[in-house]
Amino acid sequence: MVRGCTVFGLILFLALAVYITGAWMFSRGARRFYSEDQVWTLAAMWPVLLLTSSQFRRNFNRALKP
Repeated sequence: MVRGCTVFGLILFLALAVYITGAWMFSRGARRFYSEDQVWTLAAMWPVLLLTSSQFRRNFNRALKP
C-alpha cells in the first residue's frame, strides 16, 4: 500500500512539474502574441488549449522559441 502511494505521489509531482514549467515557459514568450491580461489566463489553461486549438498550438510553439 505504501509503495502505491509513493508511485502515485511521484507521478503527481512530475505532472505538476511539467504543468508549471509549461505555464512559466509559455508566459515568458507569449507577451509577443497576447495582451498582458490574457497571458496568465492562457498559461493556466495551456494543456487544454494545446489539445483543442490549432492557433494556440502555433502560438505556443512560437512562444517557446527564443
